[in-house]
Amino acid sequence: MPTAEILTIGSELIEGLRTNTNATWLARRLTSAGIQVTQITSVADIVDDVVDVIRSALARMPNVLIITGGLGPTIDDRTCEAVALATRRKLVLSPAALRIVELSYKQMHARGLVRRKGLSSARRKMAYTPRGAIALPNPVGTAPGIQLKQEKTLIICLPGVPAEMRAIFKKHVHKNLMKLSGQVQHRVSINVQGIDEATLAPLLERLARKFRGLDVRSYPSGKGIRGRIGVLLVSPTAAEVKDAKETLNKWLSEFRLSSSR
Repeated sequence: MPTAEILTIGSELIEGLRTNTNATWLARRLTSAGIQVTQITSVADIVDDVVDVIRSALARMPNVLIITGGLGPTIDDRTCEAVALATRRKLVLSPAALRIVELSYKQMHARGLVRRKGLSSARRKMAYTPRGAIALPNPVGTAPGIQLKQEKTLIICLPGVPAEMRAIFKKHVHKNLMKLSGQVQHRVSINVQGIDEATLAPLLERLARKFRGLDVRSYPSGKGIRGRIGVLLVSPTAAEVKDAKETLNKWLSEFRLSSSR
């Protein structure tokens, strides 16, 4: 199974000023695409720290490294610079990225969202990318995403604004990741009540032994039999997930029946 790491950049994340919804959203999409997320890291807007984290990730050689944040026009948006340093590439003005930025501001100006449509130095800054990177158009914002291959790792940089990150991912990234994985992970959730986690554990172990391709996970909330346990069943095949769900529900019914006697 292909592997991926997620790196979210932003001092606001490290300081607890913003909830890291990007990491959660990306992890779900990667997992459902059949790509195993092996690590999620957050780092502040400090170039040297970002470079160190990127180099550490590349040393582990994941198939995909997705980076969010730091692509905007302000002084603390330095992700492209960090990626260039980490991969030992020059930071160059990308004509494709420049066209994306220019078109975005023309459209925003026409809608009355900005006063000027021209390219200031701050706006041009968003078009500087590591040499060899491909610019990814931003359907709902101004900062392009980028992607580049570093040895066996595909690096994908997306804006930190959730709506922009998701738009670029859906339009330009998801289909390529599906080609990489070649499979979809089928998932089903079951909410179990009236059984404590320790009592449920043997049933889940038995289920995993019966269905060898199944990944069985549990997420308890509350206490004892008054709580609730979310059970997640994951498999490359829809049939196995369906059969496993039916089997677990049957076992749970039998357990409750025997417990009530």
